[in-house]
Amino acid sequence: TAQLWTEWLWYDALGYLEVLRTEWVTRGLLFLAAFLVMGGAVYASLTVAYRTRPVYAPSTPEQASLDQYREMIEPLRRLVMIAAPAVLGFFAGIAAAAQWRTVLLVLNAEEFDVADPQFGVDLSFYVFTLPAVRFVVSFLMAVAIISGITAVATQYLYGGLRFGSGPGDRTTRAARLQLGITAAVVMLLIGANYWLDRYSILTRAGGGNVAAGASYTDVHAVLPSKIILAVVAVLVAVLFVVAALRGTWRLPAVGVGLMVVSAIVIGGIYPAFVQRFQVQPNAREAEAEFIQRNI
Repeated sequence: TAQLWTEWLWYDALGYLEVLRTEWVTRGLLFLAAFLVMGGAVYASLTVAYRTRPVYAPSTPEQASLDQYREMIEPLRRLVMIAAPAVLGFFAGIAAAAQWRTVLLVLNAEEFDVADPQFGVDLSFYVFTLPAVRFVVSFLMAVAIISGITAVATQYLYGGLRFGSGPGDRTTRAARLQLGITAAVVMLLIGANYWLDRYSILTRAGGGNVAAGASYTDVHAVLPSKIILAVVAVLVAVLFVVAALRGTWRLPAVGVGLMVVSAIVIGGIYPAFVQRFQVQPNAREAEAEFIQRNI
């Protein structure tokens, strides 16, 4: 409190109290928005998983061992379904409030009237818009993953999801729909992340590049690989929706495996091959255009 009051007095004495007020209001709104999104998503995930639980859990040794946990948590269930989303929402709000500068920058963005040489996008996009969009995508991905984890835990506890052996389906239709749609949302956000990586390549510094920004290998190998991986992620998301409706996880499992292999081969091995056999033998000529861009 002493710290906050001192800042208030100092900014007020300089005549810039509006600056401090703008920061605090932005922090507060970001905290509230993130709290509601994270807390609401987790609460909805828990509620859907609980309400769609099977009336009678399958009679298996696995479920018999879970009976004691169900009995133990039942008196606290309502408290847990409120407290867990609130706690997760609180930490999400703290993390989002720290991004107040990013949000204020994009809300007060100005055009630079200079386009980048690769995509023809105004440079203000990289300074103002791209960091904010990446923040939103990363936050939504965290929300989707945490909601998925709570759904898996709840469905498993109440018998909608089984990992052990035994007769019958491993998942109920309701659990399959909830988990399949959540997984599809995660894959779509991963695809969006790959797509945004294309722009982030143009602003990165360090590494093995001759100059900051995109090199020959980045433009001719890494950028195409990001597009392919983004498309694969969208296709895997579609497979998860199909699996949720049809009841088989084989197709999305194959899709995820294909995505992992693609990330290794297309995203790692192929750029290294281009760098070693196309760039290094004639680096001065290959990198000339991209060094000039940097200059």
